[in-house]
Amino acid sequence: MRPSTTLILGIVLVATSSMSAARVAVPTGCTWQGKHYPEGHSFSPDPCTSCQCSGGQAMCAVMDCMMPACVDMVHSPDQCCPTCPNGPNCRAPDGTIIPAGQEVKIDSSTTCRCEQSHFMMNSDAVCMVAVSR
Repeated sequence: MRPSTTLILGIVLVATSSMSAARVAVPTGCTWQGKHYPEGHSFSPDPCTSCQCSGGQAMCAVMDCMMPACVDMVHSPDQCCPTCPNGPNCRAPDGTIIPAGQEVKIDSSTTCRCEQSHFMMNSDAVCMVAVSR
């Protein structure tokens, strides 16, 4: 009977050692959008997303952009958020772009100003029409 006992013990040992190997397996990386990255590697699939391969999974953070304080914003493909190449500004009713804090006379009787606050920028200029009496 001794050979049967040894055989059973051998099977149990094999099963136990393969289960232990599965429990201590170290992740070899992760896959994001069909591309494999090594464990611990940081990557940016696009300008707005930053990821790190951790524990066999891609952990990603997506940047959120505030609306820029201008009406002529530019969005470059290599940057996440749009920018204001001409600084903060707004638009007069006739389409004239006015720099923040400045007044522009758009016709003989109308003056428009681009108001600016610290937290919000209105895209429309505030205009006043002079009335002659």
